[in-house]
Amino acid sequence: MDAPIRRCFSGGFHFATLAPHADALKYLPVFTAQVATNAQSGKPSLCFNEAHDYEFCTVPEVFAVARMSEDAPPLVMGICPECAKKSDAALYSIMRRQFQSRGIGKADDEGDHAKVVMEIENVASVEAIPGVHIAVALSDKSQSPYDCEIATVLRALLRRGALPRFMAFRRGVHNCHVIVQQLYLDFKEVGIDTSFAYKRGSSPILASRKDPDGLHSWIEADGWAIDVAGAAAGNPIMMQRVADFYERLKVTNVHDIELKEAD
Repeated sequence: MDAPIRRCFSGGFHFATLAPHADALKYLPVFTAQVATNAQSGKPSLCFNEAHDYEFCTVPEVFAVARMSEDAPPLVMGICPECAKKSDAALYSIMRRQFQSRGIGKADDEGDHAKVVMEIENVASVEAIPGVHIAVALSDKSQSPYDCEIATVLRALLRRGALPRFMAFRRGVHNCHVIVQQLYLDFKEVGIDTSFAYKRGSSPILASRKDPDGLHSWIEADGWAIDVAGAAAGNPIMMQRVADFYERLKVTNVHDIELKEAD
């Protein structure tokens, strides 16, 4: 039998502070089902704190619900007995550091990253869902973004709510590697992960003191490069023909990414 819920809290990393909140309890049934499903499939449920590998098979006494932005789906995270001894403020601090390492929120070393603004001719943007736009670089002005089948597929998936991990993590900066991983997991859930290639390469345009190699990750399908990073910087989902994308970023050492299946 699961332990009684001793403590839960909710908050956001862009608009609120973490504080005890009764609303977190409404996510308990979903979290309970998630932990049970993982246990049945032999997949461990882990404590949110990456500093140690505590596994649990039932809902812990303490859990947290966080949102990356006001319109993002909630992330429900279990907290092990060791971490549960910490104050809410200490737990929140750990969460912030971990999410900042994935490009969520403003990191202390923000100035060490490259800030690149690039203009692309003949770009048409469509709103997939409120707050999420897909920009398609067209060969000429006579074309329509709706002619791009991959853009149509992504738009349909977003409207169905089929990309929850992407939506949870999209409002970050310098988060290309993480967001590609999250999209892979979303695609795998709906059975289309093999329809895409997951790429990484080096770009001198994106090189910075923090990342001298200018490493960048993106996905490809049907001759299109799909760049999904940096929504917190105002970036839409950007789609461009692969050859033009490579030329724009001057990418080298392009290779397939070995992605983990674990969520």
